[in-house]
Amino acid sequence: MSLATLITEPRWAAVACVSLSQFILWIGQGIYNVQQVPLRYALVAQRLQGRANASIRSVVWGLASLGALAGGAVAAATDLRITLLASSLLGAASIVWIWRSPLRRTRSLRV
Repeated sequence: MSLATLITEPRWAAVACVSLSQFILWIGQGIYNVQQVPLRYALVAQRLQGRANASIRSVVWGLASLGALAGGAVAAATDLRITLLASSLLGAASIVWIWRSPLRRTRSLRV
């Protein structure tokens, strides 16, 4: 989304940037889900897996809704372009947290 905030003309370039960012987002989410679900199932007792899955989905989707509201409020109070740029930079910064996580070095799902 960073490029979409910087490139607004020609219109086809802006549409291409948004399309590319959405494509990358969905690919990334697919990779994330393929990785996180087996890890969660390996770490949570079988009798609690349904509850753990429901809880995680509720928190993630609930926070996504709150994030959308917060983003809209910030954009309305400031500037849409600045808000999009800040959110894309914060999203990219999440890579640091994942990169430093011990999960990156996990080679087995055995607990």
